[in-house]
Amino acid sequence: MSAQSVDELQQHNAVLRAVIKTGAGFQRCCHVTPHITGYEQFAYQFLGGTLICFIEAEKAIPGTIDSPPSPARADLAFAFCRDIDVYELLSKELIKQIETEFLFAKGAADDLF
Repeated sequence: MSAQSVDELQQHNAVLRAVIKTGAGFQRCCHVTPHITGYEQFAYQFLGGTLICFIEAEKAIPGTIDSPPSPARADLAFAFCRDIDVYELLSKELIKQIETEFLFAKGAADDLF
């Protein structure tokens, strides 16, 4: 990883940490994570807080004689800290980590998803 990539990752994490700490300190009952239909919901623990992630998921498709198998897939669409969508603040590496952990949680590593 280049020095620039490390710097960018540290900047992303610093901003995200500030948002999560601010969101976690709110004692507001009316500002909670919205419910978004059409996505799988996944709670991801990060920097002392919980991100509620909404993921578009596709099941693994076994191969046939005419087509190769297709692995399970997950694409992060939204990541909320309370009512704040912090998706744009996440690094590409963190998005990939969240998607991978979601697949493992669903059992996709064993083609159970």
